[in-house]
Amino acid sequence: NDTLCVEIRQQDFQFSEHVIVKDSLTGFVRSIDGCSELIGTDGNLPQREYASVILWHPAGRLEFPPTYIAHLYEPNPDNITVAIGKKNTLFISTLNSDGAGGYYAVWTIKDYQVKSLFVLYGF
Repeated sequence: NDTLCVEIRQQDFQFSEHVIVKDSLTGFVRSIDGCSELIGTDGNLPQREYASVILWHPAGRLEFPPTYIAHLYEPNPDNITVAIGKKNTLFISTLNSDGAGGYYAVWTIKDYQVKSLFVLYGF
């Protein structure tokens, strides 16, 4: 609408900025930055990651804290939905995948603050 704008930026996965642990036998990635839930990739190194999510709103600008975009890989800019709920609530959802490790991510924003991130994967 005229008063809201969502800007989602992604970037190449920055290998040098992450601690990556691989399985010594298979070569599959076991964890990235200590997180073993590799969302959006099926054991391979991610190619893309979120750089930022910014919500421009009537009261100003909200940049999502890094914890709300970390460990979500292979973002797809073609599968983003923004829904306006009741009582100043906004939902941003996206469907992402590396072709095998798909997931939905839904951020809930209430009163221009990120309140939660829900991730559904394994389908």
